[in-house]
Amino acid sequence: MLWNQENFPQSFNYLSDTTRQKAIDVASELLRQGMDEHRAIRTALEHALIWARSRPPLRETGLMLPLHVIPLGGSWAIQSEDAAQPKLLFATREEALFHAQQIARINDQEVILHDLGGKIQERTAHL
Repeated sequence: MLWNQENFPQSFNYLSDTTRQKAIDVASELLRQGMDEHRAIRTALEHALIWARSRPPLRETGLMLPLHVIPLGGSWAIQSEDAAQPKLLFATREEALFHAQQIARINDQEVILHDLGGKIQERTAHL
């Protein structure tokens, strides 16, 4: 299967758009060369993360906005500062914060943790 920005492996979901596109390009090429899908996904993900870490920090270019961990109903959500809707939902605040930190490390982003009332409780840079 060949992928694009609308249809890609679940494991690429947490990547930034540019890193995801790199992973898609690599995985698609590996599949064209005959590699099995599972191995192609794993290899492409590793390659894309190495590629992303070798680039200048996105934060310095102003391309990556902070991730907010916010309460939403009885759940907790991760929402990019420029997004109209949360990207991911989790059952607990701890789980949402953990995943936000993982994403932020990959993308050189800041995580902003909100309390139950929506006020900013903590800011953490992951550069």
